[in-house]
Amino acid sequence: MFAKVPTVDREVLVGLLEREVQAKELTDATAGAMTGLSLRPNPHARLYVRVIEAEPAQENEKIILASTRAMRMVSQVVGPIRDRWRGATLESLRRLDPDERKAVATFCEEVLDLVAEAGRRAG
Repeated sequence: MFAKVPTVDREVLVGLLEREVQAKELTDATAGAMTGLSLRPNPHARLYVRVIEAEPAQENEKIILASTRAMRMVSQVVGPIRDRWRGATLESLRRLDPDERKAVATFCEEVLDLVAEAGRRAG
């Protein structure tokens, strides 16, 4: 069946499957101790998304909504398990190579700058 997949799509689909397997492995490794979360195959999943080209303003609003949800999740999900999260996150960071840790640090610095800027504008 894979032979019928358009050649141009194969790299993306293989990458998707690899990421899903990695997510499953990570979830299985932490499910009981950390999150209680488990992953199961979705028999109704689709590998191809239906795309309607969005206006730039619509794309920006999607980014805003996704970012807001992610930031709210930090306090709701991490808060109750803060000590376990800190230990697991420290170990995760130790497993990254120096360039990956630098990228994480840069991202965190940018977020802190934005938090400060938002506070100045709001207050």
